[in-house]
Amino acid sequence: MTAPIFDDWSIWPFEYNQRLTTLCNQIVFTAETNSQIDGDDKSQLIVKNKEEYIRSSDIDALIELSMVAPYFMLDRLLLDCIHNKGEGILILDILREIGSVCWFRQTSKSPALLIKVIQCKMSSLDKGTFCFNLQEQKNLIDFLILAMMGNTAKKPIELTLLDIGEWSNNNILLDIREYVKYCVMPYLKNSNLIGRKITLSLSLDILKALLFHPMSTLPPADTNWFIRSNPFSLLKSMVSLFNQRKAMSSLVINKIDSIYVVLKKLIKILAGYISSLPDNYNQYDIHNSNTNLIRQFYNESQEFDWTTQLFLRSLFERCEVRLGLRIGKPIIPAMLFSFCDLSKEEFMVIEVDDENMSEKTTEIKRMMAFLEVCRVSDDWCKKFSLVSFLCKKKKKN
Repeated sequence: MTAPIFDDWSIWPFEYNQRLTTLCNQIVFTAETNSQIDGDDKSQLIVKNKEEYIRSSDIDALIELSMVAPYFMLDRLLLDCIHNKGEGILILDILREIGSVCWFRQTSKSPALLIKVIQCKMSSLDKGTFCFNLQEQKNLIDFLILAMMGNTAKKPIELTLLDIGEWSNNNILLDIREYVKYCVMPYLKNSNLIGRKITLSLSLDILKALLFHPMSTLPPADTNWFIRSNPFSLLKSMVSLFNQRKAMSSLVINKIDSIYVVLKKLIKILAGYISSLPDNYNQYDIHNSNTNLIRQFYNESQEFDWTTQLFLRSLFERCEVRLGLRIGKPIIPAMLFSFCDLSKEEFMVIEVDDENMSEKTTEIKRMMAFLEVCRVSDDWCKKFSLVSFLCKKKKKN
C-alpha cells in the first residue's frame, strides 16, 4: 500500500513529490489569502463557507494524485498537520472532501490507510528517524482527536458503535477502536521504554483526551465503543506500566503521573461498567468474555507490587459483589501494618527484610510506605490516615 499504483514511479509522466508540494502550498496560500490571517498560526482558517478557501480544482488535483499514490499523499498531508500549527483544521476539511482514500484497506481485516500512515510515523518516532517538538506533538493530537470525532457533539467516551467508523454520518476519518488497537496499545508495552518516550507520551495524551470528560452515564455496554474495544487488555497494559514505575528511570515524573491518572480514570470507568451490568448479564457473550478476562487478570495481578494491588482493589471488590469473583485480603508490608496498627482480619502482611536498618531508616521507610498507599486512592488515604491518627491518639491517652 505504500507503493504507487502499478508499483513503478517511472510510468507516471510527472514528478509526484514536486506536484504534491506545489498543490499543498497553493491550498494553504488560497486559504490564508481568503481568510486574511496574520502570523504563522493557521487555526483561524475556519470560515463559514469552506468553498471560499478550498477550490474545487485543488480538490480534483488531490484526487488525481491520490489515485497515483494514496499513501504518499496522506503522508504529506499528515506532515503538514504536524509541522504547521492550526493547519490540521484545513487538512481535515480537505480529507473530508476525499474521505474514501482514508479508508482504503489492503484486505477487509487490514487497518485503514490513514491508520497505516500514522503507524509508520509512530514507528519512525521509536526508531529515532523522525522527531517533533512539543508544539508539533500537540498539533498531531488535535488533528487525531478531530479526525476521530468528526462533527459529533458528543464526548468521546459517550460515542456508540453507530457514531464511529467508516459508515457513520459524522464525517469521521479515523475509527477510534482501530486507532487504539494499532497506534496506542503497541506503545504501552514496557519492553523498551527507553526508546519509547515520545510514543508512550503520545499514547497517554490520546487516552486522556478520549477518556477525560465529564459524563453522567455510559451508553449500554453492547453499543459503547470503549467497552467493545478490549478494555481489559488496555487495563492490563496500563497496570503493567504502573507496576514498573519505580524502574522507569528513563521517564520524567510527569510521564509517570500521566500513567497514574489514565489508569485511575480507566479503573473508574470499568468499575462503573461492572456495576451497571444487567441481572441477566451472563446471557451476553461480551460480558462472559470480559468476566473471564477479569478472573485471569486478577490471578496475574497477585504478582504485582503491593501498591499496584491496592490500586486495583476497588475494581476487584466491585467484581466480587457483581460477578462473584473470589479475592483475597489486601496485602501490605509489615512496616506499614505496625505503623498504622491495622487489623490482621482485614489485611495480609508481607515481611520485608529490615533487620539491618537503623531505627531512623526504618521510620523513614514506614513514612514512605504510608505516603505511597495514600497516593493509591483517596479512600485508602482516608482509611489509613484515620487508623493511624486514632492509634497515636490512643497511645497518648
